[in-house]
Amino acid sequence: MSKTTLLFSALTLACRALPAPAQGLYSGFDRNDYPGDATMISLRKTFQYTSYWLDHPPGASHNSWEGKRSFIQRQGFGFLVLFNGRLSTELVG
Repeated sequence: MSKTTLLFSALTLACRALPAPAQGLYSGFDRNDYPGDATMISLRKTFQYTSYWLDHPPGASHNSWEGKRSFIQRQGFGFLVLFNGRLSTELVG
């Protein structure tokens, strides 16, 4: 399975758990930095799902999304879970 297929499959599963919007489309957003609780409440008026980093986003030294899953879930967001895997050059062989 390609990365595109896996991403599309994860996105489809995330959207199925949400109530269908009137136009039949789902919209979401992806940010490496957590935008803050107040901003997430505001973003929920427009978006049905958000990305959620399990580890550090690319180029980041920390994960600002860590510990926010419960709050985001209570706001009614669906999730597109992201993980930044290691490059093959970083693997010990």
